[in-house]
Formats: sequence, C-alpha cells, structure tokens
Amino acid sequence: PCPAFARAYKFNDAVERKGDDARIHIGVIAQDVEQAFIDGGLDPSMYAMFCRDTWWEVDGQPASEEHEGAVMRERLGIRYDELLAFIIGAL
Repeated sequence: PCPAFARAYKFNDAVERKGDDARIHIGVIAQDVEQAFIDGGLDPSMYAMFCRDTWWEVDGQPASEEHEGAVMRERLGIRYDELLAFIIGAL
C-alpha cells in the first residue's frame, strides 16, 4: 500500500518489454501535480519541479513537425528534489 498522495505505477515501455516482470515505481503522477497547482490557482509551468517535454515522431522515430504523418508526443515529469523542497517550505 502507498500513502494517499503516492501512486504505484509501471512504465508503459517496461511493460511492453518485460510484461509482468516490469518493476513497480512509487511516486506522484505529474498530471495530478499539474491539476493540484491549477486547482490552487497556480500556473505549474512557472515552477521548475514540473516538466513537460514535447517532440514529434513518425512511426516511433524522431521527426520534424513538418514531416508528413508526424505526431506530437508529450511526456510530463516531476523533479522530486524541488517538489520536496516546495512541500517542506509549506510546513
């Protein structure tokens, strides 16, 4: 069991490669942190703890936006050292 604020998850690419043997990670979900900031009237993009990476792909390979069939991909992440400092600062 995880504390109420944490989640257990597996990375999708690890599940694809390892199936049930993919390791379980414990942490916050970036989308949950993003929403908590928005709900609190804060812009998450103004805080370095919140990461949003975007890129373009064609058939799983990096490509430019102009490439025919290119699809934008996005990954959200959290810098835990900054998140923990933010939480400690609120105590």
